[in-house]
Amino acid sequence: MSSKRCALAGGIILAVSLATPLSSAAAAAEPAPQSASPSVPPAVIDAMERDLGLSEAQVVTRLANEERAAATETALSSQLGGSFGGAWLNADATKLNVATTDAAAASAISARGAQPVVVQRSLADLDAVKQKLDQAPARPRTTPPSGTSTSPPTPSPSRRPRSRPPRRWSPPPAWTAAR
Repeated sequence: MSSKRCALAGGIILAVSLATPLSSAAAAAEPAPQSASPSVPPAVIDAMERDLGLSEAQVVTRLANEERAAATETALSSQLGGSFGGAWLNADATKLNVATTDAAAASAISARGAQPVVVQRSLADLDAVKQKLDQAPARPRTTPPSGTSTSPPTPSPSRRPRSRPPRRWSPPPAWTAAR
């Protein structure tokens, strides 16, 4: 039941994130608000506190950071055009990283308060590669790759386990009786 609640909370967070109107680029430079957005249900805040181990103030700050990051990402995506390589928040949602293929765009990214990351492939390039991978037919593997084996290794003759313990030699009873 707990996984259903987590999935529901995740869905609510996603819906709220997508439904929240994006603020202007000037709002990206403002400090975090001190109260939760009225569009965030208290149940979402409670779930984030529980699931992420955050206090209510940390949840409110995180949601505000995510909202500002979404606005900054949208603005920079438009501004960078084909050199835009994607954007992501760090683990605690305090810093927005923005990837670009153009090193000269780093100053524009920094000016918006984000951390520039110069990459080799743009987001459009990555999407094209992903689309090719998604269209590739799934082939079941019928034989193992070369150089691998499907059976356990056979021990050498000198190291094979014995089926019974060795017997100690003892003289036949006739030898001991003759003495």
